[in-house]
Amino acid sequence: MTDIKQLLSTNVYQALIGLVGGSDAPSSSNLFVTASEISGSSVTSGITAHAGGGQTGATQLTTTYSFIDTVVSNEDSVKLLAATKNTRMIAINRGVGDLNVYPLLGDSFYGQAVNTPYKYPIVNGSSLEVISDVNGTWSIIP
Repeated sequence: MTDIKQLLSTNVYQALIGLVGGSDAPSSSNLFVTASEISGSSVTSGITAHAGGGQTGATQLTTTYSFIDTVVSNEDSVKLLAATKNTRMIAINRGVGDLNVYPLLGDSFYGQAVNTPYKYPIVNGSSLEVISDVNGTWSIIP
């Protein structure tokens, strides 16, 4: 995996780090993803959402950053890994349809019933970022 410092010029990298607090620590402002957040994270692209939707057959996401490139119809679906404390996932919809994101069977999104998809479909070009601070529950990062 290539380190972001190798991809960016030193001046651009230093400017980004300066904007997020002067270190490689993640920013609480969420304006930028820092080098330490990217290096060591897993990324998958070329994912196809399960046609027809639903949690049972939903395509299982397996990495921190998941680029769902094929979403043919509205409500095609993917599901997250188990919500375990200190886990973070980001699903990016690059397909043409609206994407339903489900928790793993038995988990939930904060404030929603168990096994229910996130209450808003993830439209083309947008993403859903979640983090778990307790086992079994995903919280949405706006």
